[in-house]
Amino acid sequence: RATLDLDMQNLAQQVVRETVDALRPNYDLNNGALLALKPGTAEILAMVGSADFHNDAIAGQVNVVTSRRQPGSALKPLIYATALDDNLVSPATVLWDLPVEYPQPNGDVYQPHNYDDRFHGPVTVRTALANSYNIPAVKVLAAYGVAPMVDRLRRFGITTLDQDNAWYGLSLALGGSEVTLLDLTTAYQALANGGRFLPAQSVRTLVDGQGQADATDLAQSGTPVVSPAAAFLVTDILGDNAARTPMFGAESPLVLSQPAAVKTGTTNDLRDNWTVGYTRFLVTGVW
Repeated sequence: RATLDLDMQNLAQQVVRETVDALRPNYDLNNGALLALKPGTAEILAMVGSADFHNDAIAGQVNVVTSRRQPGSALKPLIYATALDDNLVSPATVLWDLPVEYPQPNGDVYQPHNYDDRFHGPVTVRTALANSYNIPAVKVLAAYGVAPMVDRLRRFGITTLDQDNAWYGLSLALGGSEVTLLDLTTAYQALANGGRFLPAQSVRTLVDGQGQADATDLAQSGTPVVSPAAAFLVTDILGDNAARTPMFGAESPLVLSQPAAVKTGTTNDLRDNWTVGYTRFLVTGVW
């Protein structure tokens, strides 16, 4: 027996299709994908691989949930959670959002910019993450070290970080390396699960040739990737509407009828747009 919740699956398919149709006239957008998991077991409750399976114009039979895409800023919560876990920063740590240059081995200079093309001066970690400022995130990654951070992100289940550690650079903080919606949503499940990683599960019950069912125990403890305290702090920041108001406004679409942690991610050309959100009862990633 699969873990899919049929009602949730039907609703997810409807929402993806209707949202893509609604946005198409004003945006260069023709496809979408969604994955919903249950915290604590990582059961796949709904998976929508494309807006229209039968539409060849959007390669509708390609499952975007398992396709590599650039995550934009959606990796930042994992980076900050790791830095919080190792006591490199706290939510109150002040980071300077000012112009910065990083000389590269090839002679180039990496100069990260914020998506609003402004600098915000001294900001706390809470403010930096809630508003998704780029420069503070790059500074945290630089202070932690790219190679050890890549190792930690793999523990979150980001399997697409499959190059040698030396291949990655500071742009990792801004989504410079591709991930899948499956991996990213599963990684957020670890935040919703008190810092414990579980691989996504698609099967709840196996049936043998005699029709005998063997129920799979999905209630596992998981593998600790960050402390419960670090997971709680990131969750609290991602649910702090007052903290994100400067960039998103006080009444943005991120405000729901109940408390929820949420993070967006967008690439420079708006080719990839992500939102991953969660409560204690549900984790959902959308591309």
